[in-house]
Amino acid sequence: MVWELIEVPGNPSPPQHSTVDVVAAKIAPKLANALIRQLNQVCPLENLRHVKRVRRHVGCGENSELSIILCLSTGPENCSEGFPEEVQKIVDNYHLSPFIARVASCCATSKEEWEEQCKLWPTSYHPPHDIDGVSGFKEEELPSIFDCMRTAMQLSQDKEQSADPACCSGLSRPYLCTGFDIYLVWEPCAMCAMALVHQRFKRVFYAFPNPITGALGSVYRLHGQKSLNHHYFVFRIKVPEAYSNGSSHCSEKCC
Repeated sequence: MVWELIEVPGNPSPPQHSTVDVVAAKIAPKLANALIRQLNQVCPLENLRHVKRVRRHVGCGENSELSIILCLSTGPENCSEGFPEEVQKIVDNYHLSPFIARVASCCATSKEEWEEQCKLWPTSYHPPHDIDGVSGFKEEELPSIFDCMRTAMQLSQDKEQSADPACCSGLSRPYLCTGFDIYLVWEPCAMCAMALVHQRFKRVFYAFPNPITGALGSVYRLHGQKSLNHHYFVFRIKVPEAYSNGSSHCSEKCC
């Protein structure tokens, strides 16, 4: 197992099977552009912007088959009536044969969730962090992030150094930690997570989940509370098994 960084979103992901029914129809590829324009005008998918209007299916041969979403389904099974008037005109004009399809009701918050959604119908996926580092992290930061977590884990095992206040006596420390990162071996509890809010940390990294009182992903997601006056980004770092063996016995004692 190698080092891996996983963002912990403030709001939990919707259930993987959260779906909604739509009315779709198979179309000839040459009609795709015209139908997309018409349907986007008369029946835009306002609440399904993450869902692609057209699905391409490649059969056993090289020929591809296209299906297009006409509108949301208004009934559990009946897809031959109840269309908006303008959609019904399109169905009649192009001699379409509607059918019910199922699509994801919410945009994906992880690549894995996106891959599952696309098994139903293609969707768009935008990672929760951006590559410019305005939020989240930059890819080139990963070696430094892993090095810092490695140091934190080593310090957690070195009781003399981690408990000795003399090692920090010569440092000038600000009252608040605005813009700072913090590396924790264990996911903090609610009290510790709130202390990090008050200190104005920018990013919180932890290695091991706290299944009992974890406030940043395991039990609660405190960093997603809109009522707080400060929010930080949270990441879990999956560490190689060689590092986890020395800390696995602490799970019942943390926080």
